[in-house]
Amino acid sequence: MKRDNNLYNLIISTLFVTINIVLANVALNLKLPLFLDTLGTMLGVRFFGLKYGLLIAGAGAFVNSFTDPYAIPYLPTYIATAIMISVVYNNKKLKKLPLLLKALLVTLPSATIGGIITAYIFGGITSSGTSIILAALTKTGLSLVQSSMIVQIVFEFIDKIAMMFLMETSMKYIPEEIINR
Repeated sequence: MKRDNNLYNLIISTLFVTINIVLANVALNLKLPLFLDTLGTMLGVRFFGLKYGLLIAGAGAFVNSFTDPYAIPYLPTYIATAIMISVVYNNKKLKKLPLLLKALLVTLPSATIGGIITAYIFGGITSSGTSIILAALTKTGLSLVQSSMIVQIVFEFIDKIAMMFLMETSMKYIPEEIINR
């Protein structure tokens, strides 16, 4: 019996949305200076392509907004992450780069967008554990925008390293029949 790939994609995508939600809430409730909210999006892009990755990012942000009102305004950062994962892993040369360089490529657009959102929309105060660090940086004489950018780039980079490591490790252990279905 031939299986409906659209149904399969929907079911697996729902799992990826759930991964985003669970990890985002872990970070939120523990006030971690990391975000942990893009692993499902990354896996979705790798499994099904950019379109599904964008849908997973949007669905995750929407559901997360029920527990974290800051989730929806940061949707552009999730979109940037999905796009950059697609760019990096669909380019043979970029795909071969070490994890740290791939993570940097994925980080820069989303961190820049996130820094702007943090500074201009929220005035530096967000639900993540990075707000305290951002406040400390502004006390050193840096502007709110400078502080936001530094915090976003540093912590988003650490976050992307962790999430991309988990994504790449997961992809190694998921059977080919499931990935290429």
